[in-house]
Amino acid sequence: MAHTFHDLNIHSKAGEGKNSVEEIAERAELLDIDRIAICNTLNGYHEVEELKNSIGELDTTVNVHPGVRIKAEDTKELKDQLSAYRDSVDVIVVDGGDEDINRAACEDSRVDILSHPEYKRKDQGIDHVIAKKAAKNRVAIEINFRTVLNTYRKVRSQIMHHMKQNVKLARKYHAPLILNSGAKRIEELRKPRDTVGFACSLGLNLSEAFKLVEGNPAQIIQRATETHSENQVRPGIEVEKDES
Repeated sequence: MAHTFHDLNIHSKAGEGKNSVEEIAERAELLDIDRIAICNTLNGYHEVEELKNSIGELDTTVNVHPGVRIKAEDTKELKDQLSAYRDSVDVIVVDGGDEDINRAACEDSRVDILSHPEYKRKDQGIDHVIAKKAAKNRVAIEINFRTVLNTYRKVRSQIMHHMKQNVKLARKYHAPLILNSGAKRIEELRKPRDTVGFACSLGLNLSEAFKLVEGNPAQIIQRATETHSENQVRPGIEVEKDES
C-alpha cells in the first residue's frame, strides 16, 4: 500500500524561513514528501494572496497548501488572528509554550495544530485538561522536529522527555498527534521514514508513528477541503443545491 506523507509546518522566506516556496517544493519532491503546508507569520490578507499566488505558479508533484503561523501575545490576539485567517488558509499552526495560549488553542476548533507546547518550559506544556480539550476539538499536538534538530545534550534530552510525556497524554485522552519538520531552511527537511523513526524513539509503535505523518495530517487537509467547499457555510452545515 502506497503511503502519502505530510509536513504541514514549513516556513518560507516570505516569513521566518530562508528559501522560496519553489525551493521548498523541489526539496520536498526530492525527499518523497507528498503534501506540505507553508505556514508563515502573516501580516494581513494581502500576504495570504501572495502566498497563494506563489503556490499557484509551482510546477511540482507535491501538493502545497497555504497556511499561517500564529504567534499571539495573549488569548485575545489569538482569537483575533483566528478570525482573520481561518477562512483564507488550509492550515493554522499556533505557536505554543505559553500556558494560556496552549490551553486557548486546544479549546478552539479553528486551530489545526498546537506547535511545540513545551517550548521554553520546564514542563511539557500540556496537562490532562488541555489534552482532553485537544481531543474534543481535534487540535493536533505537534512534535516539532526542528526543536530537537537544533538543540544539544541536556536541552535536547529535556525536550524529548517532554515530548514523550505529551505522547503519553495524547494516547490516554485520544488527542491527535502530528509530526512536522518546522523547517526554516530546506536543509532541515527530512525523509518521512526518518521522521517516522524519530517518532518511534518517543515511545510510539510503527503504526502510531505513521499516523503522525499520514492519517492525522490528512484529516486536517480533509477538514480544510470540506470547510472551503462552496456548499458549506461552516463545518457540519451545508447548503443544498436547488435541482429544480
